[in-house]
Amino acid sequence: MRRYNERYMKYAAFGALIVVVLAGVTACKRTRSQKPKSASSASVQSLEDKEAVLRSYGYLASPVQAVEYDLVVHDNGFAPSDWSIQLMAKVPATQIPLWIWHRVHVSSTVDLQFIAKLTARDPQLRVSELPDVYQREGVPGSFVAVYKKASIVAMVDSTS
Repeated sequence: MRRYNERYMKYAAFGALIVVVLAGVTACKRTRSQKPKSASSASVQSLEDKEAVLRSYGYLASPVQAVEYDLVVHDNGFAPSDWSIQLMAKVPATQIPLWIWHRVHVSSTVDLQFIAKLTARDPQLRVSELPDVYQREGVPGSFVAVYKKASIVAMVDSTS
């Protein structure tokens, strides 16, 4: 009888462990799927809502006075997701270093064609000066263009 109880307890403990693991996986998937797979500020009216979306993905380096973005996320399940973002933001001049702190100034030119699309949504983001460009070392497609006079940052970043 004692061997039967020990075997029963082992199976019961193993079964309980499986239930806990499955519940955790389901909760994680439910939490992850609450974030949009792609987001565009074109369909968002308030600055607060735009900031909330960007904060949920960790893209706001500082408070903003205006922001427009296009974000695409490819959920890879349990692996880290692949994503890309194009963003323009008007920020306080004192906050610009927070947007470039992990990047180096480069003299190369970058593709800024996305700016026309984003500035069409918000005239506050229009720029007429040439930017200073900062890139992550070894990642040429990831950059921040800084328009110092206008206090505007334009960012392109992705996992690819």
